[in-house]
Amino acid sequence: MTFERDDKRMKLRAHVFLTALGASSLAIALLASAQAQPTTAPSTPPTLDGEWVLAVSEDQARQRLDRAIETATDGMPPIADGMAASALRERTPIIARVVISSSPQRIRVHLDERRYETAPGHPEAAPTASTSEDRVRVVHHFREGALEQVFTTERGRRWNTFRLGEDGRTMTLSVVVQSSSLPAPVRFSLPYRRAS
Repeated sequence: MTFERDDKRMKLRAHVFLTALGASSLAIALLASAQAQPTTAPSTPPTLDGEWVLAVSEDQARQRLDRAIETATDGMPPIADGMAASALRERTPIIARVVISSSPQRIRVHLDERRYETAPGHPEAAPTASTSEDRVRVVHHFREGALEQVFTTERGRRWNTFRLGEDGRTMTLSVVVQSSSLPAPVRFSLPYRRAS
């Protein structure tokens, strides 16, 4: 009889131990799961879509452009470098405001008062930013998380690359201007911030 009583006690202890072990394992699993869950609902990652304004003064932006032009025209004959620099300044305005709107079918980019819209990867004709009557072929596409805008004329090509900052509130516009009449490309970058 004592043997049966001891056996029942052992079974009861084993049952209590396993129940406690199971409850503590469940509690640990629930705690770990709760800690792994985000405290807020997941949000949509920020995009380039929206309105952007120049984050430095126009004078600072102009200085960046002037340094890039000096570097690109370095090595040209004295009169030619002055003419090239003047033409580049005329054709490369400082963009104070950028508005980007994109969908799978269309990409729209407003650079101050100039508006460009294309289907992704499909060039379309548009007027140039300069005062001349030239036309330009423009194309937009996304590559490696950035929006590329490419302008092509008879004189050369310009790439505008819009890249979102890690904070989602800043953007960098990197510009490259190439021409067969320049010894090196014009390269400069400008910072922008979201307007709202």
